[in-house]
Amino acid sequence: MVFDFQHKRSSNSKRPSHIPGKRSKAFAEHISSIPEQKRTSLQQRMLVRHNNGECIGCTHQGVPLGVNGMELPVVCERRGFFVPPEFCDCELGVRYSQRIERERKEHYRKSTLESYIYACRLFETALLPSPSKEYAFVSWPAHFKRPASLSDAEYQTYVTIRERVRDSVEVFVLTIQQPEFAEKKEGLCIQGYPGVGKTGLILSARAALLQSEHYMLALKAPTLISLIQHSEQGEQMLYTLRRTPILALDNLGDAQSMDIAPYSVRRILLDIFDARYNASLPTLVTTELDNEQLCDQFGDAIFSRMQGLCYFNELPGTDLR
Repeated sequence: MVFDFQHKRSSNSKRPSHIPGKRSKAFAEHISSIPEQKRTSLQQRMLVRHNNGECIGCTHQGVPLGVNGMELPVVCERRGFFVPPEFCDCELGVRYSQRIERERKEHYRKSTLESYIYACRLFETALLPSPSKEYAFVSWPAHFKRPASLSDAEYQTYVTIRERVRDSVEVFVLTIQQPEFAEKKEGLCIQGYPGVGKTGLILSARAALLQSEHYMLALKAPTLISLIQHSEQGEQMLYTLRRTPILALDNLGDAQSMDIAPYSVRRILLDIFDARYNASLPTLVTTELDNEQLCDQFGDAIFSRMQGLCYFNELPGTDLR
């Protein structure tokens, strides 16, 4: 048996061309404007390569070069990912930039998962139950057993409002899943009596987000506050909550109390909400308190931050438990 090696090579691996792009031509014009005696030896060789029809904006691997002929120093992006500040626009440069983009996405995916796992360990006792198949928007009960005190019209109004609130949470999830996620990431505050389905909506959102590898840290607010107050890792917990990409706080506030919350509690919440507002990080909150009770219990400063972070939705209904 005879193998045609030449045929195999030509059909299997066509090397991308290194034809100059706009960046390379701009380099050549700049170097040409420098008096010959002031050009470096690298720049002289760059001009020769350009005159031979070869790109001088990057190496043969597509790594971007500066006008001095040296590789550009990389810069550190968020989460410790290093990348060149710019890329060449020739074919090799475009392929290299595409490879870097794939590496960036993989780095962010791994970094986000690692941070989520760490946060789950840190807040283990305050975590909401693990998401399961039973939590989904399609199975969340917009309808409920109509009590005798409600007319058919009132009941239908309640159902319509419940469907609208469910749709708001679903839109929140879909927005996060979009690659072009806007910088301003509005969250939601869901208000309602015990048992109307507020926590079920959070768990449905978390289950839906997991399908696209987005991780929402969902915590029981009363347990979380107590944990921060009594843990030696309180500062680390606050640092994590300020930076968590998606945070949900369930059952914020005490519906049985008419007193203002202790200063230590208000300081913790102001710290979390203020940092997340300034960083435009999406936040979900559920509470049994109405707006007036939130103001009375936590003060104007915290309520103002919550209004900046979240759209407020009242969820009507009866206790579904």
